Amino acid sequence: MVANVMSNRVLPNWAYVPWNLAVVAGLVTIAHGRVSRHQLGWVEWRRGWQWGRVLAGLTVLGLVIGAFLPLTADAFRDGRVSGGWGSLLYHPLVRIPLGTVLLEEVAFRSVVPALVAVRWGVARAAAFSSVLFGLWHVLPALGLARSNATVESAFGRSADGRIVSVVAAVLGTVLVGLWFSWLRYRSRSVVSTMLAHLASNSGAYVLAWSIGRVVAVGGSVAVSGLVAHQ
Repeated sequence: MVANVMSNRVLPNWAYVPWNLAVVAGLVTIAHGRVSRHQLGWVEWRRGWQWGRVLAGLTVLGLVIGAFLPLTADAFRDGRVSGGWGSLLYHPLVRIPLGTVLLEEVAFRSVVPALVAVRWGVARAAAFSSVLFGLWHVLPALGLARSNATVESAFGRSADGRIVSVVAAVLGTVLVGLWFSWLRYRSRSVVSTMLAHLASNSGAYVLAWSIGRVVAVGGSVAVSGLVAHQ
């Protein structure tokens, strides 16, 4: 909870990656000597890579299809995705993999479930960590209606609409957490979900950025044509 509030409400944007890397180091320190590398999913790297690259490929394919389907295309028009080529390089290659994916996978698919499984068993540990994964996304979900037109049209900007959108986001993320937990234990490696998570977040960012650029260029061309005819 402290890590989440610090990264989403207290620290400046530039501190997001170093802060979350420090949290990862803290989690690893807590786990050291309490659970084994096998329990953490840090052993079968090759198997994790094999699973992960397939999952990543399917994820990217699904995102590309979604970006072109009329029913889901508007979801990729997100106000949080903006900026020039520097943003395209920084977010998918640095901020997302090191600041988001690494922390969330180490926390919710590795350290937390491994520690909880010692007392409660794997199934309860997966459920518990997935619920925490959902709650982890409460603060980011509070601003969805302001930045994503699809979310705004579905839930509105009223207080009740915001509550419903946050609840929907949390429940959806819990389900994703359960799916990722199954993949992590089935593949016996946290690398599999890291790659799937990276493909999902970075892939969605690249698509949203690309769509935003096309829309911006199209708008500029339209404005230029209008000026030329006046």
